[in-house]
Amino acid sequence: MEKFKFALVAFFSIIVSYYNNLYLPIIILILSNILDILTGIFKSLYIKNKFTLSKFIWGFIRKLCMYFLIFIGICIDIVIVYTVENLKLSIPYNNLFSGLICVWLILDENLSILRNLVVLEIPMPNFLISIITKLKSTIDNS
Repeated sequence: MEKFKFALVAFFSIIVSYYNNLYLPIIILILSNILDILTGIFKSLYIKNKFTLSKFIWGFIRKLCMYFLIFIGICIDIVIVYTVENLKLSIPYNNLFSGLICVWLILDENLSILRNLVVLEIPMPNFLISIITKLKSTIDNS
């Protein structure tokens, strides 16, 4: 078990040190995941929808799998940086794909939170959902 913990810490340390400017979007995504889960539970209780452990577990697994997308983005970024360096070129931003994926996931989570809050009848300005939807659409169409 200690070897597994060491390997896990080493892996994440390498990722964080190489992609140190990606930590803030990932922290925001984690917080958005937590808020989405909480507002989803509140919504389920409010509309008297059957809240089951099975739904919760699959929702949590779905949230966890979002980080696979970020990993794919990191892999693409690494391949691009490797290729560019071998061609003796330079690029100003090394985290293009992983950063875009993080931002897209954050917007998606926040849109889900806002939709949950609408069901809970929490008052909010109309432009909020519109702005997040437009930002997410802009990234989708880039």
